[in-house]
Amino acid sequence: MIQYDKPVVFILVDAFRWDYLNPIDTPFLWNCAHSGLYVQKLITTSGFTQRSALFCGTFPNETGNFTMFSYDPAHSPFRFLRKMTPLLRFAQKFIDKRKRGSRRLNLWLRYQYIYPRASKYAVHPPTAEIPLYLLPDISITEDQKPIYEQHAFKVESIFDIFQRMRLTFLYFMFPVVNCQDDEVYEMVINHINNSKEETDIYFLQFSDSDLYVHKYGTESTMRRKVVGEIDRKIRDIWDIVERKVGKATLVIVGDHGMMNIEDYFDVATIIHSLAKSLGLKHGRDYFLFLDSTLARIWKLKDNSAISNFFEALKNDHEMLSRGKWLSPEIAKKYRIPYPDPKYGDLVWWASPGVLIYPDYFHGHWEQYRAMHGYEPSIDEMKGMAIIYGEQIVRRVFHEAHLIDLCPTICDLLGVPFPSSNKGVSLLSISR
Repeated sequence: MIQYDKPVVFILVDAFRWDYLNPIDTPFLWNCAHSGLYVQKLITTSGFTQRSALFCGTFPNETGNFTMFSYDPAHSPFRFLRKMTPLLRFAQKFIDKRKRGSRRLNLWLRYQYIYPRASKYAVHPPTAEIPLYLLPDISITEDQKPIYEQHAFKVESIFDIFQRMRLTFLYFMFPVVNCQDDEVYEMVINHINNSKEETDIYFLQFSDSDLYVHKYGTESTMRRKVVGEIDRKIRDIWDIVERKVGKATLVIVGDHGMMNIEDYFDVATIIHSLAKSLGLKHGRDYFLFLDSTLARIWKLKDNSAISNFFEALKNDHEMLSRGKWLSPEIAKKYRIPYPDPKYGDLVWWASPGVLIYPDYFHGHWEQYRAMHGYEPSIDEMKGMAIIYGEQIVRRVFHEAHLIDLCPTICDLLGVPFPSSNKGVSLLSISR
């Protein structure tokens, strides 16, 4: 087995779509891609838990992680709010009316009151814009405990391997840092400049490529500016690694793509209006969660009225014209954990370019222009990957899978793959 140069510098560039790479906007990454191993299109996994796929080398149906939030009242980090539900319902109504001071109240409740207390039960319990009175029934999937600790996942991860093999690593990724690209840049440079201890692998994340493209769109001047700035940051980091550490291997991964929004769809109004016409009440008879591209519904009661409600939804013309209902066949194709009580008894998946608005992630004041979370097979959802270093043979793959990065990282470090791994190391594929 080839002994590759350490340290490995792994940089996740969030939502860096495959076609953002070009010699004008990203000259350093372009050069690395055409001097090393280059995956032109990286096929992502379904849902919103790409770190699970990266670090375990398998799909959501095996990691059990599909979306950021699940319905799990018993393990909700917000369960301490349950006795306050009437007060939270009143506060949410005030916030929804968008009266003066409502925005400040919303931010204070979520970030100053709820988040610090929920952090006692999960390492990262964001409230997003989930209605306050629903929080006691909502749990977190990936970040119940630090993702880099042993047994953080249902299946074995590379961090379990690292602990067993006594490899050293630094983790400057979500949620340790969250949309703080300048802070990541400073942290890693300061560490490399000042640390006297060896580190086998650095995990870094730059997120402006996700944050700003959501807001401005994939064809915007802002998108080009952001990817150019990320290219500069990565070049600077690599220059310091070469100067301070010597030989190393650079791994760059765009974990998924992004596409512009063509249609904003108020799913909540359709679902709640239909339920009301059947005498059903949200929170008593059924439970709805709205991701940006998924509408997930749970039965809280099992009776004929609920059955009629579900049947009516499945045949609703507007829902069918803008998306599809998840079936066992679709779930099998995309390796989605369904049916699963955590993720919904009935799941609607938006068609590419359709955005659920409003949803539980973004405020009424945020009408995003681009989104991800659609079928991973479409080109706009694909990322890219680059492996660069003196020992990396120049190769080009037209396509590979996100899960292939897990065994590839293991090969670079000379350690076994996680037992759950379904990926194929890009370093081992014969010509």
